[in-house]
Amino acid sequence: MVVIYFDMRPKRRKEDLYDREKELKEFEKSLKQRNPLTVISGVRRLGKTSLLLVGLNEMKVPYILVDFRGINPNSRRDVYKKIESAVNIFFQQNRTIWESVK
Repeated sequence: MVVIYFDMRPKRRKEDLYDREKELKEFEKSLKQRNPLTVISGVRRLGKTSLLLVGLNEMKVPYILVDFRGINPNSRRDVYKKIESAVNIFFQQNRTIWESVK
């Protein structure tokens, strides 16, 4: 029997984020100041995506997340399909935004 104590997928809720209060406050401050560029950097598996998602959700900022892992970067078609899929998912989940864009 395998028991998993930790879900490896990126976190989306503040209560699931571990020991990142300082970084989360800095990210939220950057969003409030409307900085044109905010960089979240670090080594693999550090929680960069989780920090991003939790911060955006906490601030109630609508976002489109495009995950390019596993695609051929030389294939424009694959890149466009990933973007299209992410945009479609966003508008399915945010119908009010879609209505205001029409």
